[in-house]
Amino acid sequence: MRTNRRDDAQQLLVDLETRTRHALAGPARSLTSQVADVLDLIEAALSVGVYRRELVATLNTAGMTIALPTLETALKRARRRSREAERTARAAMVAAAAPAAAARNPEGTAKAEGQAAPSLEEIRRDSPHLTTTEARRARAESFFHDAKPEPSFIERFPPRR
Repeated sequence: MRTNRRDDAQQLLVDLETRTRHALAGPARSLTSQVADVLDLIEAALSVGVYRRELVATLNTAGMTIALPTLETALKRARRRSREAERTARAAMVAAAAPAAAARNPEGTAKAEGQAAPSLEEIRRDSPHLTTTEARRARAESFFHDAKPEPSFIERFPPRR
């Protein structure tokens, strides 16, 4: 049996109020950080069609004194911080993967013969039809040329003449 969206919205508002009360019970913090604590519930409520004024009423009922424009600003800041944290986490994953990639090709060479990887300028000079992004991708693939059995980027997309 499927519940309707309004029931989902009501349950989300109850959960939001409960979690907001718990968040406010701790030490005093900025309004943005308090909104960030319940950001996932706010986003879920917005996605099922809860009006922002209903969110403000629920947050005020829970003890967070907030107006609609203040909520909008706090949401914008919390979303930005969330995106920045996500980017930082992704960068950390890439940094953690870098030693494994270096172990595959410790000399940073293009070929097993010990030949240095070509610079972007060399790639652009040899293949002027490539965009900058394609040239960067081709250079990145040159580091793992011996580890990849499939054809390179340049081999897959020959120049148009």
